Amino acid sequence: MELNPGTIDEVQAYYYDLTDQCNGVLKEFTVPSNRRIIGVFGTQFPIIFRPEVDWTGSGTTTLTLTDEVGAPQSGQTLYILYVQYV
Repeated sequence: MELNPGTIDEVQAYYYDLTDQCNGVLKEFTVPSNRRIIGVFGTQFPIIFRPEVDWTGSGTTTLTLTDEVGAPQSGQTLYILYVQYV
């Protein structure tokens, strides 16, 4: 991604762990607000989730897994990679 100099000083990437919300049923996860999610990853298939196909919700406080994927089971890892503009 190319940034326009002078409009954004710096872009930092972070991850947010959703593992403690995995229970085998839940497909909506609370995430930090005002972030742009750039990736969703887990230890249960699929390992790399496809935006708009497997998940929606960038820029909101909820990450929703679509009907294309199952709810992550308890004990599985799920996390997001996001950017925050500073």
